[in-house]
Amino acid sequence: IYYPHITHSLPSDLANFYTPHAQKSISVGGAHSVVATRADIVLQLTSLSGSIFVVRGVVSQDAYDSRGVHILVTGVVQTSGVTSQFAHSISLVPVPGHSEYSFQIHNDALSLLTNDGISQTIGNVSSPMQGTGVATSHNQYHGDNLASQGIAHPPGLDL
Repeated sequence: IYYPHITHSLPSDLANFYTPHAQKSISVGGAHSVVATRADIVLQLTSLSGSIFVVRGVVSQDAYDSRGVHILVTGVVQTSGVTSQFAHSISLVPVPGHSEYSFQIHNDALSLLTNDGISQTIGNVSSPMQGTGVATSHNQYHGDNLASQGIAHPPGLDL
């Protein structure tokens, strides 16, 4: 429900899923913003309203107390006409007095990854799959899939 709430500009509704002491942060390139009040969380979520998220991967693991869960989501987002990759870390904790499957967001960190300086840092590195045909067919599938949704891939991603 997280990404559709942002896409459809429902930040106040989404903010109801945060704990009273939650933290929310957004990083874009070298800029970073952390907020910890409900009003500031709504404001930060509002800044992403209308963004289109395409989730590419999700991994999760138990929290240290085996009650909560930590989730890492990666993908591509188009926001304000700019398309970039993202990494999103979310910590969920149980809702007191509810079933064991009721959770709230306690920590939410979204990073929009830019391509600034990548070519200078990495240079011309070839893929381990290059020349096998596997990467080409895989990348072609995902590139066509994103294109069919009207989403351009980030420059240099070679989808």
